Formats: sequence, C-alpha cells, structure tokens
Amino acid sequence: MIEKQFLREIWDWIKTIILSMALALLINVFIQPTIVKGESMYPTLENKDLVITLKTAYLNSIPKQGDIVIFKSSFENKIYIKRVIGTSGDRVEIKNGQVYVNSKELAEEYVSTNYTEGNIDILVPEGKVFVLGDNRWPNASLDSRSSVLGLIPVEDIIGKTVYRIYPLQKIGDI
Repeated sequence: MIEKQFLREIWDWIKTIILSMALALLINVFIQPTIVKGESMYPTLENKDLVITLKTAYLNSIPKQGDIVIFKSSFENKIYIKRVIGTSGDRVEIKNGQVYVNSKELAEEYVSTNYTEGNIDILVPEGKVFVLGDNRWPNASLDSRSSVLGLIPVEDIIGKTVYRIYPLQKIGDI
C-alpha cells in the first residue's frame, strides 16, 4: 500500500516536471522576456521595464512602421530595442529636427522631445529597416542615425515587443 502511494507520488512529480519543461520550451520558442536597459525608448519604455516580445510576429510578415522591435547587434553581443521608422523602399529624412518618411512628416506623439537630432536622407534598401529610439535627446539613443548601428537587417530582428509586465502599475499593451 505504501509502495503504491510512493509510486503515485513519484509519477505525479514526473508529470509536473515534464509539463514544466514543455511549458518552458514553448515560452522560449514563442516569446522572449526582455529587460529594458537605458533610457533610449523613454517615455514609451523606461529603464528596467520588463517587456514581452513575440518571436513569431514576423514569421509571415515584415516589421511595419511604428513597431517596437528587439534585434541582435551586428557589431557587439547585445540586444537593442527600438521603434521601426522606415522599411524597405521608404525614404527616411531627418531635417530641421523633424522626421519624414516618403516626404510626409511623422506625427510622433511617443517621442520625448519634438526635435530629432541629425541630418539624414536615405532610401531604406530591401531587407533592412531604419530604427530610432523614442528618446531623441542628443546621444540618448544609439539607433540608425549612427554609422555604428546603421540600418538593421530584417533577419537580425528577434521579434515585436507587445506587452509590458513590469512595473506592475504599468502592466499592459505597448
């Protein structure tokens, strides 16, 4: 009798472990929790915010203007989070402190300032995106304005950031 009870308890533990491992695998395949480091996406995201990124968001589509994405850096072992401003075929201009895509000024209510530093006129090539941080104060964001980061290859994009889970008072869609 004790032996049956012991075996049942062992079997319950095995099922729990298998279920936990399967759940962890599913989470790792489909989403990526990411902690925001720095102020480059302020005021949309703040330092130490915990966000959820959908890794599968671009399996059958490409990033769109306004999406917040995470991507692998091509020059260092680091992940960045930025907003997509221009996609393949878009002409992105920054002049007089304003951002234009295909000659239309962007209405960017999410930025920290009404002035974007830089003087840029670029046609985004196939397979790349132009990204900016929402914090446009000089030197606040390493983004596509910099020759160090430049345009981001679509294949380097890990996924679309869609949800904030920490801090708890700001939990919700991004």
